[in-house]
Amino acid sequence: MKWITSTTIKQWADTRSAQGLLPELILRLIRATLTNTSNIRFSNGDAVHLTGWDGVVESADAIFNISPGISLWECGVNANPLQKANEDYNKRTKDPLKYDKASATFVFVTPRI
Repeated sequence: MKWITSTTIKQWADTRSAQGLLPELILRLIRATLTNTSNIRFSNGDAVHLTGWDGVVESADAIFNISPGISLWECGVNANPLQKANEDYNKRTKDPLKYDKASATFVFVTPRI
């Protein structure tokens, strides 16, 4: 069995492929966790450059520690994850792209520490 360490993940985050694969990894983890989803979408691969949320999940179940309902996801592998998270949060707070931000959960995902 091959073990993945935090060093492995940190090194992976520095690769170009991590940008397109991170949303796919998150999608697979969510699908493996949930038993009941009515809607799930994550852009990955070349589609990560399209405008819009990186991921949208509507679920009657909690995802990890995220409440049931709509969760709106942004993913980033940037070297400065706090800056990226704040930029994404501010951008989506100003324009939630037709989602009701009062009833949705914002989730930012990064492989960085």
